[in-house]
Amino acid sequence: MRLALDGVMTRSEMAEQLGVDPGTVSRWTADKGSPPKRAYLMQWAMATGVSLDWLLTGEQPSDHGPGGGAVRGTRG
Repeated sequence: MRLALDGVMTRSEMAEQLGVDPGTVSRWTADKGSPPKRAYLMQWAMATGVSLDWLLTGEQPSDHGPGGGAVRGTRG
């Protein structure tokens, strides 16, 4: 989740968009506490341009990044 958010918007902006407390977004990006509900993950994926499957599994299909293209900040 943190990787998807980096460079797209701040945690505070995402919290506002999702209607949750900024501390909740901070916990999610730090992978602490209970994970977000699927509805939040769907909104997160849409807001950041990554696939929901990538958020759920963390797996990248055939050397492609979260949105299906090259991984941000890497060569490939």
